[in-house]
Amino acid sequence: MDKKLKILVIGPMYGGSLPTANYTASALKNMGHEVEFLDFSVFNDAYIKIDHITRDNDHRRALKDIYIKFLGEAAIAKTASFMPELIIAIAQAPLTPDIIQRLKGGGASVAFWFVEDFRTLLYWKDVAPHYDYFFTIQRGNFFDELKKIGAKNYHYLPQACSPDIHKKITLTEDDKKLYSSDISFMGAGYYNRRVFFQGLMDFDFKIWGTEWDYLSPLARCIQKPALNSFHGNGERLSPDEYVKIFNASKINLNLHSSSYHEGVDPSGDFVNPRVFELASCGAFQLVDYRTELDNLFKVGEEIICYRDLRELRGKINYYLDNPEEREKISENARIKALKFHTFENRMEEMLSYIFKTEGDRFIKRVQGFKGSCVQGVNSVGRMMREAGADTELKKFLSRFKDEENLSIKSIVKGIENGEGSLTRPEAIFLMMEQFLTEK
Repeated sequence: MDKKLKILVIGPMYGGSLPTANYTASALKNMGHEVEFLDFSVFNDAYIKIDHITRDNDHRRALKDIYIKFLGEAAIAKTASFMPELIIAIAQAPLTPDIIQRLKGGGASVAFWFVEDFRTLLYWKDVAPHYDYFFTIQRGNFFDELKKIGAKNYHYLPQACSPDIHKKITLTEDDKKLYSSDISFMGAGYYNRRVFFQGLMDFDFKIWGTEWDYLSPLARCIQKPALNSFHGNGERLSPDEYVKIFNASKINLNLHSSSYHEGVDPSGDFVNPRVFELASCGAFQLVDYRTELDNLFKVGEEIICYRDLRELRGKINYYLDNPEEREKISENARIKALKFHTFENRMEEMLSYIFKTEGDRFIKRVQGFKGSCVQGVNSVGRMMREAGADTELKKFLSRFKDEENLSIKSIVKGIENGEGSLTRPEAIFLMMEQFLTEK
């Protein structure tokens, strides 16, 4: 759709989905939409410090619940101020079912992009049925589960790259000295990675990222240990820095995380952001095989996969000895990523799906936001909240809660079709209609 929208993007406080929230907002702006990004990451430090206030677990939980409610109210306040036509929340955005319902009551469509493994993080069960749209990086069994709990309008939407960030760059000599290696890995030290990578220590291998144990056998491969931690753990890198790693490495390893496998997950399906980011940088990667990969890249021509340590070691040796083939494959991947797998591509698909699902109703809603003095389609919920609990005005407005395009004219028509003496709200709306007609 060509319509330019007012869109509010709501991000998480922390975690791997935070960059996705930033890239989503940027892509929508690049597409010409009016976008506000509600960045909750600035509240994360205070949330963490709650654990230091008391040792009582009940008090901790209570304080964290209150804090999450505060953030939910912040989302409500931002929505009331910005008045978006569409709200897009990203995985782990601190929105409870009650807050989601209130956001929907304001008139906007509310979508959620769950960019995580549904088998590992289960909070989707509590929130999925409440969203108008639920986008996922997995399908198949996940869709079956979503159907069981009454979720509606769920749609597969894989991760992506941001070409403004993930790109080929020219490295300085200092950068080459610091970041170059035959093989590298950038990411968190999940259990399967800590075990699996021990089989690669005879290579020129550099490991970057957080949650790595500096006292483990992998210690000599771990880069930039955190000086304020006895166990090291590594450092969280900025996008600019990990793009340098991607560009400097002959081979970038990509192993999807697992907390219980000792290597490759044999039934892995979702594709992590690193696949698209590396491709966009024109960086060569070896990635563990995932069932969704064949739908995104041509395996063997645009991306190379492995299924176990033996196969990985063989392919490392082969591609270190064949740099021209390595470069051809990485360039094929870059062309594919820039054409089909950017965040702009994903947002276009998301908006098209929403428009296709709602059709004329969505267009009427957008037009209502722009043209009606009572803020148009489905704005009755917002008006009722502002009227206050148990008020005469709220009771009156409840008669119009199912109106698709509320206006002064439709309100007056409803009053004229009523019976009995005029209530105070009815008299006020009749006076407003008369004033507007005379004007």
